[in-house]
Amino acid sequence: FINLRGAVEHFLEFKRDKEKTREVFHIFETLPWRNVAERVRTFLTTERGRHIYATEPALPEILDDHTTLRRLPKDSFGYQYCEYMEREELTAAGLVAEYEEWRGGRPRLDDQVEWYNDRLRDTHDFLHFLNGFRRDTLGEQCVLAFVFDQRPSPGHLALAYAGAMTIRL
Repeated sequence: FINLRGAVEHFLEFKRDKEKTREVFHIFETLPWRNVAERVRTFLTTERGRHIYATEPALPEILDDHTTLRRLPKDSFGYQYCEYMEREELTAAGLVAEYEEWRGGRPRLDDQVEWYNDRLRDTHDFLHFLNGFRRDTLGEQCVLAFVFDQRPSPGHLALAYAGAMTIRL
C-alpha cells in the first residue's frame, strides 16, 4: 500500500538531517517496490545469480576490512573504494546499523528477497564512488535516478524527483 503522506514526512525529516539514513528506509517502506520478489526470482533463475547467492560472503565485513583493502594496488577498485569510504567517514557497518535501527526489532526473514535487498543496500556507496556522485542532495538524487532502471521502486523515483525539486528551489 502506498503512503504518500508518510513518504513526504520522512523526506522532510531526511532533508533536515541527511545523516538520518533510516528516513530513506522509511520512504522505501511507505512507497514499496511491489515486484521485487519477481526481480529476485528472475535473477536467481540465471546460473550466475544462483552462483552468487550460493557463494557470496556477507559484504559489509569485506567492505570494512580496510587492512586487507589497503594491501591491494593503489589503483585498484578496492584500495580506491577504501580511500573514498575513509574520506567520507563512512562504513558499510554504519549503513547496516541504520537499517537495523529502522527495522526496529522486526524479525529477519533470511529469505532470498531479504538477501537481495541486503546486497542492494550494501552496494549503495559503490554507486557514489564509481559514478563520482557526491553525498549531497544532487549526488543522492543522481544515484537514485541511476538505479531506478535496476530497482524500479516508487521510493527511488520519488526520492530522485524530490531531490531534483529541492535542488531547483
